[in-house]
Amino acid sequence: MTVLARVMPLLIALTLLSAPAVAGDDWTRSLTEPALRLWAPVPEGARIALHPLDPDQSGLPATLLIRVERALTAALLDTAPAASSVLTRRDLPAVWEEAESFADGPPRDLLAAAAVDALVVLMVSEQSDGVSVAATLIGVQDGALGEVLATMPPIPLAADLERADVVQARTGARRLGVALAETLRLAADPASAVAARIERRGRYSPAADWFAAMVAEHLVRRLATPPLYVARPLSRLGEAPPARIVRLELDLWDQGARVDVQARAALGAAEAHGTARVALTSIPNGFLPLTRDGGRVGLGLYRAVGAYSPAQRTDPREVRFAARVLARAALVEDGLGTGGGRQTGGTAQDVAAAMRSIARGVPHEEIWRDRSAAGAEVQELAGRVARVGGGGAPLLDATVDRALYRPGEPLRARVMVRGGRAYIAAYAWQADDTVVRIAPQGRGARLLEAERRADLPGPDDAQVTAAPLPGSQETVEALLVVASAVPFAADALAPAAGTTPEGSLDIAVQMSAFLDAFAALDLSRVSLAVLPYRTRSGE
Repeated sequence: MTVLARVMPLLIALTLLSAPAVAGDDWTRSLTEPALRLWAPVPEGARIALHPLDPDQSGLPATLLIRVERALTAALLDTAPAASSVLTRRDLPAVWEEAESFADGPPRDLLAAAAVDALVVLMVSEQSDGVSVAATLIGVQDGALGEVLATMPPIPLAADLERADVVQARTGARRLGVALAETLRLAADPASAVAARIERRGRYSPAADWFAAMVAEHLVRRLATPPLYVARPLSRLGEAPPARIVRLELDLWDQGARVDVQARAALGAAEAHGTARVALTSIPNGFLPLTRDGGRVGLGLYRAVGAYSPAQRTDPREVRFAARVLARAALVEDGLGTGGGRQTGGTAQDVAAAMRSIARGVPHEEIWRDRSAAGAEVQELAGRVARVGGGGAPLLDATVDRALYRPGEPLRARVMVRGGRAYIAAYAWQADDTVVRIAPQGRGARLLEAERRADLPGPDDAQVTAAPLPGSQETVEALLVVASAVPFAADALAPAAGTTPEGSLDIAVQMSAFLDAFAALDLSRVSLAVLPYRTRSGE
């Protein structure tokens, strides 16, 4: 018996609807006008089939998906041309599995036997106040097999999703991966299979990395599988699908008994968004607790490498310092989603440019590994990244009074804040990767009124002079100016400078300790200025 003979009883059992199922439903009225777009390329008397929604493609409750299907079916029937009809095919996935397990004929014979002209592929995704429904009309007859005939843009439908299913983590990851893949496929090329390579973006944490790996596995597998409604020509069956990069970004929110996952995936210009609600008990114990008080799950570790190859030999401390500055810049770029991974350099200008990057994001909880090789200092960094600044942060203008300092010349920054007063403090980031405070002398940060200029250090502060590292000809350092909308303990970040350059080196704290203390501030209300300068010994 042929495949067609095996599945015909199932096709016959499918229901051909001829009247609106839910004519009074508000969702039907919302979908009626968009449904006209799907009928536009179809002639009178045509039959279109509605691809059944799979809960695994949305992560939403099956009862809600059935309501969406019924509303769209009713809208299509309300707008159908004369003698046209809509075929619902809830048994299609089972039929297709049986058809593909034999080699007696292409799958499109199933639709041809039902005299279907086109197939409506429906996608439903969760939104903040309900769901979003989109659809694509795919040709299934020989002349238009796999062709996109029409699209229905995303239509928002109000719904209460508080009762949406909370599932096990592995189930949620599978649903999310499949949903993202199908949405990307419809937006990019509905008739395609893709060999995807995942690029992980956005916020990291141990739990997020674990969950993202599962989502990625299902996303890649689904994209590599040709869609059910397309029978590829036999001449192309042995061809490898094109390789594409999919960018995947996840956010996890700790809601107490459950974790809400928000996902975004991009394939070229196509984007897909999805959500999942995961039971906290299904998260491995090694990742718990996710947060102390709920909310967004904390940032995890990023990794970056800085490599510095100076043109001429210099103090080893400076070379190591430069490589670490470059690694921090790469880490920040990665953490903020603007690049990152590795930075290289060999000039003072490279180091100065990398220093400025921490004005936007601060690395903290740093873990260093020395990977130096012949001719190059290579520092590998793992750490967290915290974004600096927000709606409550002061607007800070700060400059150093010169780009090059000679021994004995006083360090000085000129500072002004706009839009409101701020509490300020200044620190010297020295060429051995340590930090000392140059203003204020007391414990608390200094209050600076809006639109008022100030010099740091001020008249009441110790005057700090510049000097390169002992034995060095020239070094690159920076002044760090912190401005906060709320008071903070300036002395908690670094101790006051000593009376001599050597004394300052002796009492200074490591930059990693300064960054950890800085990251503990309310960074949404803090601005940071990084002001590189050079110090050169007398000639």
